[in-house]
Amino acid sequence: MLDFLANRFDVQPDVATHIGQVQHATTQLASGLASWVPRISHADQLYQIEATAGSGKTQLALTLLRQAVTQGHKARYVCFNRPLADHLARLAPACCEVTTFHQLCRDHAERQGHTLDFADPQVFARMTQQYLQDAATLPARLGLLILDESQDLDPAWVDALSQAMLPEGQLYVMGDSQQQLYEREPFALNNAVQVRCMDNFRSPQRVVQMINRLQLTPEPVLARSAHTGELPHFHVWESGQSSAQGQLNACLQQLWQSGYSPEQVAVISYRGVQQSEALRQDRLGGHATKRFTGQYDSAGNPLWSDGPLMAESLYRFKGQSAPAVVLCEVDFETLTERDKRKLFVGLTRAQMRVDVVLSERAARALAECLSDTP
Repeated sequence: MLDFLANRFDVQPDVATHIGQVQHATTQLASGLASWVPRISHADQLYQIEATAGSGKTQLALTLLRQAVTQGHKARYVCFNRPLADHLARLAPACCEVTTFHQLCRDHAERQGHTLDFADPQVFARMTQQYLQDAATLPARLGLLILDESQDLDPAWVDALSQAMLPEGQLYVMGDSQQQLYEREPFALNNAVQVRCMDNFRSPQRVVQMINRLQLTPEPVLARSAHTGELPHFHVWESGQSSAQGQLNACLQQLWQSGYSPEQVAVISYRGVQQSEALRQDRLGGHATKRFTGQYDSAGNPLWSDGPLMAESLYRFKGQSAPAVVLCEVDFETLTERDKRKLFVGLTRAQMRVDVVLSERAARALAECLSDTP
């Protein structure tokens, strides 16, 4: 009591408590799409939602799936990324089908009696073609179909997936063109209700401010998070891969000193799994990593290493989030449109804090972009 009255306490904020408060507030604020989009009535039952990162698309998908179960309809959710499907499957009603497009193709091939060799680089292309050929002959039984990450879906896939819907079924197509990381042809649903949303409830306000200053999106993102947060922390490495790894480990040590635990941090590589040095490390920042090994079991399931610190590629982590994100191995000479989309995806994964580990030339390119911004 005497120490308290004499102001001799060295009080440190509890990171875990703060994270819980921010996550609760974000969930409450981001419920808008899930509240009013299902109330929209349309004769053709077609809905196309173009919504920015952190706008509440996942909450909308879960609400629609739960409503379908209540109404006795068969429902299916399809996305592109396996980690996103695994995450949503843990939250959705057990009777709903949650899958990726390629998993759906694989299941169809196995039902047809085909033996799939996942060591064959052409296996995914062949089973995709088989599904596209057979889609029109499959029974229509779905009262609800949700297609997520539509910017990464091929138009031919969408046509094939739609064949499973009943005539009175509802189709919701959700995506964000600013998160397109693969070369796909854009498409639009004829006669669909078009919904647009640029409200980001997940990213700290100052991170959104940096996104807008860098002009990573054609139109500004609206910062709706209750958490002001900090601007992204940039850590520049000099020439050489060893320097890049050194900066990454130093960045992680700063996070541990700030009160973050490995379970609260995701290390996201700007590169793909095959090109990343960071994703081959058994330990980062002194802790074992949980990372995709690049191998699959006999059933086609990805194999992961065992550790508390998530280490993943930008491509596979899209659609997910973490309290703190370290975007590493960022390297480019000029800020191209593709690099803008990749940076946008990386910066919008964090709920509390973003750190960026980047090369000298990438830092110069960003500085030039900021200097050109009014």
